[in-house]
Amino acid sequence: VFLLPDLRYYNFGFFIKRFIVAVKDFGWFFFDLFACWITDDNPKINIRFFQSVLSVLLGNEPIITTFGPSVKEDEIPVFTIYCDGSLAADDSLMVTGKRFSHSKYTVNNIDLPDFLNLPLFQYLKIARNTLPDRCKSCEWHKICGGGALINRHSTISDFNNASVYCESLQLLYRCMTSYLVRCGYNLDRLYDNIFK
Repeated sequence: VFLLPDLRYYNFGFFIKRFIVAVKDFGWFFFDLFACWITDDNPKINIRFFQSVLSVLLGNEPIITTFGPSVKEDEIPVFTIYCDGSLAADDSLMVTGKRFSHSKYTVNNIDLPDFLNLPLFQYLKIARNTLPDRCKSCEWHKICGGGALINRHSTISDFNNASVYCESLQLLYRCMTSYLVRCGYNLDRLYDNIFK
């Protein structure tokens, strides 16, 4: 398993200047890591992100709930319980500000169903299910759904942005699609999973 930096449009430039990494270079990292993973073919090595992308490409549900097509109606959202019992939305959204990372609720003053029905979670569900404008014409939108919310966030347009990793993810999707075709996966079915 690997985690990408929780980049969003606000800290995007800082990250690149500090680490001298072009975000598009993550695509080549994905490419190399995927090639090593499939070549090694070790069942003890699980990369959930790759497994999730492959699952969606094969027409199944994503393994990672923050990735892929829209959120299902009955899906329980990701939330955080801090060590002091306070509750908040998905902790990856912490860097977006207090709006998502803090609430007045704790495990002592609200029931879980009431907490998960707060307007905050409805807002995040709508954001997750609303494809960013830039993504509507992208051939991969059915696979990634615009990307993880944290990587879509900006202070100006909130979540109406493609992932900061968009180019890198597209490279990975092309690589994985090519791999599935080489493995003999039905091309018509793959086409349907991606485009229909």
